[in-house]
Amino acid sequence: MRRYLGLMFTYRGREGSWAFVFHRLSGVGVWLFVVLHIIDIWLVGAAPEEYDSLLRFYASTPGRMMEVLLGAALLYHALNGMRILIIDLWPSMTVHHRKLWWGSWIIFFGLGIPGALIMLRPLWKDPVNDLFGIARIVGVL
Repeated sequence: MRRYLGLMFTYRGREGSWAFVFHRLSGVGVWLFVVLHIIDIWLVGAAPEEYDSLLRFYASTPGRMMEVLLGAALLYHALNGMRILIIDLWPSMTVHHRKLWWGSWIIFFGLGIPGALIMLRPLWKDPVNDLFGIARIVGVL
């Protein structure tokens, strides 16, 4: 038994294996969001005060972080799905699956970082505006 548990922590998967693992994890994350979304839409009619408190949570820092994780899961899942589609439609691209995977990561970070910054902007927009307001009152700006 110990031998098998050791293998779990010394896994040496390559790009294809990691793509599979990340695709499954992102798929589970998206599914959990859909379940949560169904519940919060149900709360609109069943318990409006609970729905309002849930919206306050979504606007909080942990809620925004969850939103960024959801965006990351959706983006990775879509990009990896496109990689799988390319390999399925053009079997000769199978030899390039590693390049396609790394290319999808480049696109992921190229789109994901600006997207995350946009989603997190409300967390620092007000403090920055408050700082500029104080600077104007003091006469610095």
